[in-house]
Amino acid sequence: MMTLWRSTMLCLLAVLLTAAPASAQEIEQIAKLTASDGEAGDFFGANTALEGNHAFVSASYHDEQRGAVYVFERQENDTWTETAKLEASDGATEDRFGSAIAVAGGRLYVGAPFHDLPGVSFSDHGAVYVFERDEAGTWTETAKLTTDGASVFGSAVAAQGEFLLAGNDDNETCGVNVFKRAGDQWEEQEPLQPFSQQDQRPCTANFGLEDIAFDGRFAFVGADAMDEQGDNSGTVFVYELLEYDVWAEHSVLVPDTIEEGARFGWRVALDGNQALAGPLNSGEVHLFALTNGVWEAERSFPATTFDVALDGPFAMIGSDLYLQQEDGTWSDGMRVEGCQIHNGRMLTDDRLLCGNTSDDEQAENAGAAFLYRLPDATSTDVERETGLPDAVALDANYPNPFNPQTTVRYALPEAADVRLAVYDLLGREVAVLVNGVLPAGTHTTVFDAAGLPSGVYLYRLEAGAHVQTRRMTLLK
Repeated sequence: MMTLWRSTMLCLLAVLLTAAPASAQEIEQIAKLTASDGEAGDFFGANTALEGNHAFVSASYHDEQRGAVYVFERQENDTWTETAKLEASDGATEDRFGSAIAVAGGRLYVGAPFHDLPGVSFSDHGAVYVFERDEAGTWTETAKLTTDGASVFGSAVAAQGEFLLAGNDDNETCGVNVFKRAGDQWEEQEPLQPFSQQDQRPCTANFGLEDIAFDGRFAFVGADAMDEQGDNSGTVFVYELLEYDVWAEHSVLVPDTIEEGARFGWRVALDGNQALAGPLNSGEVHLFALTNGVWEAERSFPATTFDVALDGPFAMIGSDLYLQQEDGTWSDGMRVEGCQIHNGRMLTDDRLLCGNTSDDEQAENAGAAFLYRLPDATSTDVERETGLPDAVALDANYPNPFNPQTTVRYALPEAADVRLAVYDLLGREVAVLVNGVLPAGTHTTVFDAAGLPSGVYLYRLEAGAHVQTRRMTLLK
């Protein structure tokens, strides 16, 4: 997700990359977002998040570094309007509220790693603030999370379902803090720590400090200063959430090509059975795939900046968008001009949101965020001419988030035996929407989740040999 390092480097990252021509599949810019009260040096766009019809953009240097997060809402004509400015209820100068943000299930999590706690002898203890949206559409701060003995707690955050993971720089505990929502309360659980075989390694390896990714099952924790293959070569640790809230040590990922000083694990992204991990000081980002329960390095992508995002067939790596083809290969990168600096990237469904803290439209380094509609991953000339799709495709459900009904659309190039089912994040099947032979064409079905609790669910389409999975969020 989003990190402290990004915020502390903002003042230095003002040089844009040279744009390259876009692919024939155009990426359409649909909005440029700016803060209604943006000022010079706010660095609006430092971190971004998307969920359903809401976009979130942080400006961690706003108002003498108190920080703020701005909420934008999509209107019926696909325009986006600022609807809220969120600040910590007890914010102070230099808190850098918004240094990390994550959104899941209608909750927004905001890290303020330099917040000082009353009565604590040392500074920069840190906090994570939780905001929720009520039925009237108002975002309200509902919790402030802290942990004993931490330093810069909230430097990185990741959330899914009822869980929140937050990084810190405490050399004694050396772990990622885990919180679980229980009713109206948040309970702190045992932290994730480097694997037992890594006990002799120093906690100064930035374990969980810069970036964390979590999809409800796996957590990827970057440790970019780990000395696995030389000083500061970097490592990514993988954990799996099992039943009864048990976290299991799963994998240690270090590609053979990583060299001393690469800082691998500085950025991580995770979506289903694929993950991205990028370094700070090297020329490539690595893609991992989950095969037979094992995370394996599959390929690498060239990159000049290493912020990453991953959703369905799309991968955003630095300034370039890649599309995975039906045969598993990846297209050449398509340059996205608004994404040419080390700032927040967020992919979800058919949207891409990129921050650019160096945008000077309002004032010097006031910042902006650019929202794009992604190219159709399945549309081709054949489909336009015949009226039939030429590939199996599963679209994003709409609306999303939803309560209690949502529509799922999918396409078949030929008649096929189809199974469309819904699962919770533990892999339990909760509904079967389609099970039988359907003709070629585009089909829709409605999912009614009236009897299910709020949360993130997966819907999986099986059509012949083709399998595709997407996420949906039920928000009651």
